[in-house]
Amino acid sequence: MSAPVESPRSRIARRLARGPTPPSSPLAGLRRRASQSPDSLRMSSPPPDPDTSADPATATPATNTRGRPLAFNPVAFAKTVAINKKRKEEHKNEVVSYAQASTSSFPSTQARAEEREILMFDALVDIRYMLQKESVDQQQQKWSMDAELADAISEYTCAVLCAPIIPAYMLNVNIIMQLMVKNNVYPETWSLLPSRLKDIRAAVSREATQRRYTIKTKIGESMQDKKECLDALCKRILNATKLRVTAPFRARIAWLRYVYEYNEEKRGKDFWSFVDSELVALRASCNNESNRLAYAMTVYVTEDEERFTDDKDLSYDLVTDNSQLSSLQIAAQDAVAQNTPVARPAL
Repeated sequence: MSAPVESPRSRIARRLARGPTPPSSPLAGLRRRASQSPDSLRMSSPPPDPDTSADPATATPATNTRGRPLAFNPVAFAKTVAINKKRKEEHKNEVVSYAQASTSSFPSTQARAEEREILMFDALVDIRYMLQKESVDQQQQKWSMDAELADAISEYTCAVLCAPIIPAYMLNVNIIMQLMVKNNVYPETWSLLPSRLKDIRAAVSREATQRRYTIKTKIGESMQDKKECLDALCKRILNATKLRVTAPFRARIAWLRYVYEYNEEKRGKDFWSFVDSELVALRASCNNESNRLAYAMTVYVTEDEERFTDDKDLSYDLVTDNSQLSSLQIAAQDAVAQNTPVARPAL
């Protein structure tokens, strides 16, 4: 007769009543090892590995499955060197090309020599690039803008900002640079040192900012208690320059004085951005038609003359023919006109 099957509940109760198994004594293992004979211990030890000999001279070299020494890949090694040393792309390409010129497979006995050659070539390339950079840095440190170039930047910037046609007052650096390049007003090292060109571009930008500030300041001064007539204001703005006052320039100054006077809240640092937006709006209101723009500017001139001119003011001759202008002023007008989507002689 088979024994009754023990239920899970009774099995759990029996195990809980029995309690945990007491831990074995640490002396038990020592007694068992003492009871074993020395011969049995020697028989149970694994045999020594012939490939892990304590003597390096007698150790077996690592081999592949065919029993030949592992191959050395110089290209892979060169790429690893470039990555680990964070070389630039052109530096990396030179080292890899040098490695590719070598044999693609070397015995393991020659790998060390090939590694040294690649590392030496990488170091030489690094030294060459470092010397080139130092040479460029020294040339940049020695160069300083001469007075002739500084004067040219000032004249060209003023000529562009005071041109009768202008796309925007805040976006004229490119036009000024193009005009200077066209007239060969630049150092011979521009093409060799792009950073030099960057420095001169920054100088043009600073000069444009200063010229805009001067124009705004003089317009503000002309509206003080002693009001200044339009002709005197134009002459003062072009003071110390080789530029002549033209009828379109006179009209532009009249319009700028109107914008300055009736937009007092915009006279801060964003004044010229506001002027550019007003210039776009003025052209749009006239559908960019030259005759309508010319008539609109005439209205601003008439209004300005009525408010700021009296019988004692003397008006001097205005230039109406380009033949009376300097070559710089003519070149500036043409350069600005080519970059402005408005038909001449509109403002």
